[in-house]
Amino acid sequence: MFWWIPASAGAAFAAVGAVAATMSPPAIAIADDDFALAAIVLIAAVVAWAVMLRPAFGRREQAFVFVSIAAIATGWYDVRQWSHDRQAAFAAERQSQQLRLNTMQLSTNLVAFVETRQHLAPPRPRGTPTQKEAETSRRFEMETLRLFDGRFARDVRATHDLLALRGLHDRDFDLIYRHPENGFQIRIIASRLATLATGLRRQTAEP
Repeated sequence: MFWWIPASAGAAFAAVGAVAATMSPPAIAIADDDFALAAIVLIAAVVAWAVMLRPAFGRREQAFVFVSIAAIATGWYDVRQWSHDRQAAFAAERQSQQLRLNTMQLSTNLVAFVETRQHLAPPRPRGTPTQKEAETSRRFEMETLRLFDGRFARDVRATHDLLALRGLHDRDFDLIYRHPENGFQIRIIASRLATLATGLRRQTAEP
């Protein structure tokens, strides 16, 4: 007489699971549990309905029970797959957003680094530089590159590789990101990183 009770409970569990799956971030464990419980109690409702019909349980009723249980199992698999797809999509979007923020921050840090080095640079010679002036300038550039290698080179290479995995490339950046030769090329790297971060933002915004 009360087959509708598990049917109502199954619908309620399914509704809670759907809400959990559509949260941001998706509550995937709750969704899985609720979808499983919904499938169990809906099957229980079908069984209760079949028991209620006894002894008038013929082939038509048997076929209905079989089809109903198969439909519940298929529905459970489909909604579970849907919830996991939502979780994967959310994680991918969050990673892209974090990469974009990290790329912009790295670009800003590189610009600040180059500006600081520029303020510390030896005065530019007037006319043809003397040997001493040329040597001083060379040592300063070498020190700039050593500081870049120690502070930024690893992050620049890792960011380049992560952007490349998402299909984002820049010809100038690809040529110099591993071994910039001077502060000017470091500034180019910073500029290209900002441009690529903008491209990543547009890519993330695409439907």
